[in-house]
Amino acid sequence: MKWNKEKDVLALMVGHGKSLDGTWDPGCVYGKYTEADLMYQIVKSAVHLLRKSGVKVLTDYDTKNDKNMKASVALANQKGARLYMSVHCDYIPAASGIMYYYASAAGKKLGDHVCKYLAKAMDMKFKGGVKDPQKYEVGQTNMTAVLLETGAIKADLAKLKEYASIKKGAKKYGRSLAKAILKYIGVPVYVTKQTKLARREAAILAYANLNHFKYTKKYKDCAKTWKGAKKLKRMNCSCAMSYAAQEEGLLDPGQIFWFSINKIVCKGKGTKAKIKKNFKIIRPNKTPKKAGMKKGDFTCSGRKHTQAYGGWKGDHPTWYSWGPNDVGKKQPRHKKSYDKRKVTIVMRPK
Repeated sequence: MKWNKEKDVLALMVGHGKSLDGTWDPGCVYGKYTEADLMYQIVKSAVHLLRKSGVKVLTDYDTKNDKNMKASVALANQKGARLYMSVHCDYIPAASGIMYYYASAAGKKLGDHVCKYLAKAMDMKFKGGVKDPQKYEVGQTNMTAVLLETGAIKADLAKLKEYASIKKGAKKYGRSLAKAILKYIGVPVYVTKQTKLARREAAILAYANLNHFKYTKKYKDCAKTWKGAKKLKRMNCSCAMSYAAQEEGLLDPGQIFWFSINKIVCKGKGTKAKIKKNFKIIRPNKTPKKAGMKKGDFTCSGRKHTQAYGGWKGDHPTWYSWGPNDVGKKQPRHKKSYDKRKVTIVMRPK
């Protein structure tokens, strides 16, 4: 499908909420969890990523789920939405898995694509689609429409709800839903500078390992750019991280930095100004668990070594690094000696 970001509109509605008589309709209920509340959180996360990616979204999430299904359909028809999706979950006795309702061949195509993507992303079963034009939200819309059942409120609750301590559940489900829709309409997923930087760090270190780069202590013995490094096949920790920043446009070619305990050392014309412009400098002076780092952050842990945070894995932090003991190691990797060492500097893309 070819999507026009300037003209096309996606209608993404929260299942249940306000009922036809104006009272509150929670949908199916399991203990303290309601369909309306769970779906509200999933739609919230999906809408955020869709809009970041440049998609115009018409949704009752904006107005705190204050529209019943007839009002939602009427609004989508009035605004000329190109696609319509209503997000629900199934009642307590339902078997685990994702399914959808549709009324047209185009709806079946949309439902199959979205549900298969979600089933893989969320590690759930896809139960198929059911043609039912009597379902108001697929039968009365003037566009391709799907009523999505994201799972069963009891059997799939762990997949649907959001945990406070580990960012899964509703946030992951909503982002997966957005990605499924974006893939269907052919719009690239918005990626943050933070994520791009982490991916670049991983790619540079993977290339270095594959091509048998050597560690060189002095930055003067290394190339000033990643292009040059690929010819020399050697680098050190500071150059590896600087190359990643250069490749992402956060530093100019030839600009190198490294950490020395509590200081940022800059080499190359304009490096200090460029870092000030493109990075936020944080000095947590806390252990990795409490330092509030994000994957991709350049970090220093109380010594003259420059590396990047690779995210939390199991019960320990991991790191992207090219020190003398990191050559040939899969990245990001666990470095036990850093588990309790205080992080003195964090350099994060703005």
